[in-house]
Amino acid sequence: MTALFGYTDILRYSIKGNEEIHGYIDEIEKVASKASALTQQLLTFSRKQILEPVVIDLNDVVEEMSDMLQRIIGEKIEFKRDLNKDLPLIMADKSGIEQVIVNLAVNSRDAMPNGGVLRIETRQEYLDRIAVAAQPGIVPGEYVLLRVSDTGHGIPRDIRDRVFDPFFTTKADIGGTGLGLSTVFGIVKQTGGFLDVDSGESKGTTIDIYLPAVEGELEPLAIAQEKDLPLGSETILVVEDDPAVRKTVMTILKGAGYKAVEATDGADAIRKIALSNEPFDMIITDIVMPHIDGRELADKIKEANSDIKILYISGYDSVSKQPLSLISKREDFLQKPFTAAHLTRKVREILDK
Repeated sequence: MTALFGYTDILRYSIKGNEEIHGYIDEIEKVASKASALTQQLLTFSRKQILEPVVIDLNDVVEEMSDMLQRIIGEKIEFKRDLNKDLPLIMADKSGIEQVIVNLAVNSRDAMPNGGVLRIETRQEYLDRIAVAAQPGIVPGEYVLLRVSDTGHGIPRDIRDRVFDPFFTTKADIGGTGLGLSTVFGIVKQTGGFLDVDSGESKGTTIDIYLPAVEGELEPLAIAQEKDLPLGSETILVVEDDPAVRKTVMTILKGAGYKAVEATDGADAIRKIALSNEPFDMIITDIVMPHIDGRELADKIKEANSDIKILYISGYDSVSKQPLSLISKREDFLQKPFTAAHLTRKVREILDK
């Protein structure tokens, strides 16, 4: 997917002024995005999808999504919100939480073909030992509750225990993949929370999601995307064992003005650095590689040059068993698949630090 997104961007920036060709490129990107979303849902359920947690206000997320959610559920369904004004902050991946809300809203919509009410509520709750006793790994403390409820047909008792299983669906006739609720389950678990389902046939469904409350400051809003790729002239070593991804990254960097050198794995990178006549300004390295992984490679390089910039890239977590700590907040990371714009902005941001 990284190669597909990358070359799509390269085509777009290379061919200017041809609206018809740009339309074809946009369609290719839409198909790629759908395939990428499906892959991410699978990774999320298996807890290999890397989330990027930041401090966020859940109420802000819900409010920002309100117009979109109303369009998703349609005019026949009434959308109600009851958001506690004094809600604590949470540490979560914003796009992941948005996906949770969208998936639950879509499920509720499909359960109310003749109309009904979708309600989203938030509030703070303290959970004691008794409340969390049935939840492995969950400790007592302050939690933020996200409740999504509907007045739909409910979940039959005989399938209630299976609704979070991947590929289990009751909507195969309308294109259901069976990944909507399993994705919700995966994201909530990776965020350190848990969920509870209360449903009955013809009584509607209520899904309660509990996320740990945190103290901290809200992350600043992301800057808008540039129309053109940020340029540079620094020397960058690209370490990637996937030939397609490596070639894509090399093409993007060279197109943006950088001097890029490629290495097929960690050992090859060490050789390239030793033989180079000029220092490298940055190393872009995949994390999961045979023999020498990205982290070990970075440690070896840092021993000789502590000032060199390191950008980790990866699409899943098979190195760390800690679901949210593959890369520490002090390190720079870009998740695959990424576009040319994502890559060049990240590279420029790191080099300008």
